[in-house]
Amino acid sequence: MHIRKAQYYIVKPIALIMTIIVIFVLFYYLQNFNIGAHKDAATIDAIIDTSNTLSILTNSEDCLAYNPMELGVYGSIVSTEKLDDFEKKYKNIEPECSRNHMRGWHAEVKDLMTGDNWTFGAPDYPMKFARRVLDQRKVSSMPIALRYSPTKVNPGRITVTTFAGDLERVSGFIDYVCMAGRRSFATYSDSRTFHIDYPITYENNTMCIVLGKDKICRDTYCYLFFEGIPVAGEYKISAKYLFTTDTVVVRT
Repeated sequence: MHIRKAQYYIVKPIALIMTIIVIFVLFYYLQNFNIGAHKDAATIDAIIDTSNTLSILTNSEDCLAYNPMELGVYGSIVSTEKLDDFEKKYKNIEPECSRNHMRGWHAEVKDLMTGDNWTFGAPDYPMKFARRVLDQRKVSSMPIALRYSPTKVNPGRITVTTFAGDLERVSGFIDYVCMAGRRSFATYSDSRTFHIDYPITYENNTMCIVLGKDKICRDTYCYLFFEGIPVAGEYKISAKYLFTTDTVVVRT
């Protein structure tokens, strides 16, 4: 009788410990499953956004597509005249025709016969910085036709790199407010909360993320009144487009 009681008092705490261990293991795997599912969803979103950017650039007449109405609809025929224009106008920013307000992107177009190439969009991140500051970075490409004239069309390839981080989200939000105000021909305001991991500066129409002694910079659509974000933290950013001056006032 005494032996059974002794066994009972020994087994009971062991069973309790084993139960706690099992619950902990289940919780750990569930957490990892949720994190993995979230990463998978984010990866899918990045792939979709990159594909959409490629499609819009090559098939929209507002972007690069050569698509005169009298000739009907042709996909992925790119005007080299538009490419020349984009390379001059959009050295450090994405064109409005295909702006993504959550991601930045950079494009490169290459003529496969002559070796000529064109680049435009936000500056890409060097790999040593990309690993530190970006949540997602995706590269995708597709074949296109490069139209120089009615009698000269060469095979080409367009490559788009998309990336998402603090600089892309903050600048995307501010550019969204700028574009919304311009299109409505009125004052427009909005606010959002961001978690910022690295300082952000603004000067002379250029917004930069500060990585120690280095900076990655991009242009903005509107001129801003913005003091920047000096330290990491949680910020509620308010942006107001002023129609009378075509500027955006940004407060944190």
